[in-house]
Amino acid sequence: MHARLRKLWISWTVLALCVLLASSLGLGWLAQRAAARLAAPELRQTAEVIGRSLVREIERALNYQVPIDRLVDVDGWFREAVDGNAMLEALVLADAGGRQLAAVGATPALQAAVARLQQDGGAGAMVDQALYLAAIDVRGRDGAVAGRLYVASVAPPLGWQGWLWSLAAALLLAAAVCWLLRGLVRRRLQRPLQACVAAAEQLAAGDLPLLPLVGVRDPATQYQASLAERIHGLRRRNDYLLLKAGEVRAAHFDPGIVQALDQLAVPLARRQHSGSRTLPEQAWARRHLPSGAQRALLAACSAIALIGACAWGLHHEYRLADERRLLGAGNQVLQQAWQATLDEDRVQLDAELNRLMAHPGMAALLAGDNDQALDDVLEEASTPSLMFAIFHLDGTPRVASGQKDETTRIDPLTLAPLRQAGARGGAAIHGVWQNAAHVYQSGVARRIDLDERDTDKQLVVMAARPLEDSLARLRRRLQQTQAAAGESPPTALADLRGQPLADAYAPLVAQWTRHGRQSTLVGEGNEPAALLAVLGLNAPSGHALGTLIARLPLPAQMGAADGALVLACLALAAAALATLLFYLRGLFTPLAQATRRLERLADGDTDEEEPEQQNRESRMLYRVVRRIGEKIDALETLRRSRERQGKRQARFIRLQMMQLAERLDDVARRGILEDLERIEHASRPQAPSADATAAADDPRLERIVDEFGILALGFQNLVSRVGQQYQELDRLVAELREALRTKTQFIALQQELEIARKMQLSILPREFNSHPLLELHATMLPAKEVGGDFYDFFDLDQHRVALVVADVSGKGVPAAFFMAISRTLLRAVAPFSESASSCIARVNDLLAADNEEMMFVTLFYAILDTRDGSLSYTNAGHNPPYLLRAAGGVEALPSTRGIALAVAEDMAFREGAVTLQPGDSLFLFTDGITEAADPDGQLYGEQRLARCLDGLRALAPAEANARVMAAIKHFEAGGPQADDITCLMARYRSRT
Repeated sequence: MHARLRKLWISWTVLALCVLLASSLGLGWLAQRAAARLAAPELRQTAEVIGRSLVREIERALNYQVPIDRLVDVDGWFREAVDGNAMLEALVLADAGGRQLAAVGATPALQAAVARLQQDGGAGAMVDQALYLAAIDVRGRDGAVAGRLYVASVAPPLGWQGWLWSLAAALLLAAAVCWLLRGLVRRRLQRPLQACVAAAEQLAAGDLPLLPLVGVRDPATQYQASLAERIHGLRRRNDYLLLKAGEVRAAHFDPGIVQALDQLAVPLARRQHSGSRTLPEQAWARRHLPSGAQRALLAACSAIALIGACAWGLHHEYRLADERRLLGAGNQVLQQAWQATLDEDRVQLDAELNRLMAHPGMAALLAGDNDQALDDVLEEASTPSLMFAIFHLDGTPRVASGQKDETTRIDPLTLAPLRQAGARGGAAIHGVWQNAAHVYQSGVARRIDLDERDTDKQLVVMAARPLEDSLARLRRRLQQTQAAAGESPPTALADLRGQPLADAYAPLVAQWTRHGRQSTLVGEGNEPAALLAVLGLNAPSGHALGTLIARLPLPAQMGAADGALVLACLALAAAALATLLFYLRGLFTPLAQATRRLERLADGDTDEEEPEQQNRESRMLYRVVRRIGEKIDALETLRRSRERQGKRQARFIRLQMMQLAERLDDVARRGILEDLERIEHASRPQAPSADATAAADDPRLERIVDEFGILALGFQNLVSRVGQQYQELDRLVAELREALRTKTQFIALQQELEIARKMQLSILPREFNSHPLLELHATMLPAKEVGGDFYDFFDLDQHRVALVVADVSGKGVPAAFFMAISRTLLRAVAPFSESASSCIARVNDLLAADNEEMMFVTLFYAILDTRDGSLSYTNAGHNPPYLLRAAGGVEALPSTRGIALAVAEDMAFREGAVTLQPGDSLFLFTDGITEAADPDGQLYGEQRLARCLDGLRALAPAEANARVMAAIKHFEAGGPQADDITCLMARYRSRT
């Protein structure tokens, strides 16, 4: 490698390595400082949470009047806690006077920090970047401070593997840059210059070497391309002269002339065989590409940008790791604070239950039947925020304070652990649950078995309070834990659908929903200002109730000093880049001057004086180019002769191609005419210009005007266009066949779906006057060819009539099959069932037995006794029907809280009852009516349906159903039907 090139490569490599190492070390140090700052809140939270849990245990001992200095085995207890928690460094317990009673893991520096906190009376302080010391008061039974517990929390040490990997990546990247730079210098500069020097030496010796043609990418390759073009021109001229000498020799018989011609042909023959006779098929034109200096500057900028990207990626990974650690700590703090709040509620409610059960005569009241006296006791013991209730083991309430309806009922799933506990008194559950009004409560329920053999004597005593009280204590606890000034951290509660349980929770729940319903860091801009902690809320039985959300504050992650340091690093990097660019520009200046001289020589300017103060390679190239220029004039005559011959051949080819083009279509004809225009344009002589000399030496022009070149180009395009026409015709025929086949299949499928639709409608009853005491009419309108809705009515005996409306999940053919199965099973089971609930339970078991596709059906099944108008019904997850009273009013039937059929086997279904008066009507429908949507996406809804039905009680059922269907179509305003629509109206007539 040349000395100057080696110097360029070495200097560039050293500079890139220095910048890379400095950036890696600086950003690694900044990442470590940011990690320590982000870990500070986690250390404080950990110290305070652990300390408060330990203080509660110490205060429990003080409540038994044990002095703080008489506690037993405190050191062992502390040592076990320190050894079991990696983030706990030391524990120190001191009495009210500051005398240390127990200390585990306390170093001299930590002892000094404890002494400073004792003097200042502070709540905590950072000992160093990785150690936080918290001081928590220990209060006795009378509330006075009996001592202080000092908790030291330490962050886990950052491993040196990150530094090692960062340094290894920097060194590896520097080695790759060095290797790539060396290969670039050798390929772009050294090799082209060596080839040019060797070719110039052979030209000076009288030979015509074959120099490869290359693309112009930088000054060195530009030297090689220009020299290669000139040498190839000389070789063509040498061949032409040798050919003419042979022709002249063949036309003369004078021995003197023949001998003279042989002597002249000797140097021409020698030059002809001095290199390979194979000429390149295409010569490269000079192209305006970036110079070598520009490419070097671009490579330098790219390398520095790559280094910056790697450094930024490393910093980003450190930041993500810190965020994950913060999220884990925030969730842990929320979980511990919530568990502590629930434990506090449990202790208080257990005490209230014990006080209630200690009431004189409570055992007798529970065993007796005087519920009024028992209710008076509960009312006396309750408060506005405390409620007592007594249940039977099946969940039905016996007595309760305050509201005695849905607010005092607990769902059977929550009471399941008490029922599974067996006949052993004292079993209890505590935690959060929902009552029958879907209100969240925090409470304690205890099982009492007065008589193991009598289920009526197996009771559940409950004490509960609103969950909002527990959330308020949670906010206060989080405020103490976070040491937050001003307002307490906001909390919210969302149900299983992600909806807020109160209007005040809506902003926080909306923020949680926007971030994917998970823990995350939130804030303004790119810097997070708070931590959104999330905790799942479960009932005592383990089933999910909702999600608890808390917004915990975070400190600032980067101070003013860090920002100034980052700016200083950026300024240093910019200065290094500017220095590198200036240095590279100075190195490439002499090479750029030599390139401009070579361009002038290539354009024919051979009058320039030979430069004196240049390197040896430049002076040699200058002399060789001048000698080559003297031989170019002889080739001009040959070029003109071949140009005239090419024009004659072009006219002949044009005539032949025009005759062939007349037999093709318009597109192919236009293409051939365009080809002829391009050929004629290329064969015309160019107008005189500054580039006339370069155009005359352009070998592409000689190739285009050559007679064989014109013929091959014209007929090649002609054959190609004819072949394309045949291919297009084959493709159109194949597409036509495929379209016919698809159309035939579609028509067959439409016919099959129409047959299926007629069969489905045919199995539904169409005769509505089968009973003298009932006026019936039903309508079903599927959303597709076949649907999943169905209605039915049939006689169970002489006086009882069964009414059914159902909706199968999904639409189309699968729903239609499942609908047929459900209707068949219902008709088969109903005559042999004693009640509506037993019939539905049996059908559910049959449908769920082999339900591999997990389909389900919502169903309303009712049995009407025409003798007295009594109606018993079971609702399996369906829309409740509307009862239109003859005296006025529209009301929905109470729900029996049943789930859809085919979901699970062995499900119990409840039964409801109502009595129809003569003239009363029952309107059964599916959700296709209430979920019909207008063009704006607004649903029809149950309120609009109730208002519509209120004005239809005087109409016949057939006309009433038609009015409802018309109202739905008017509301949809021509929009597509989203779901199957089914309705059935039954009017009870009087016997008179």
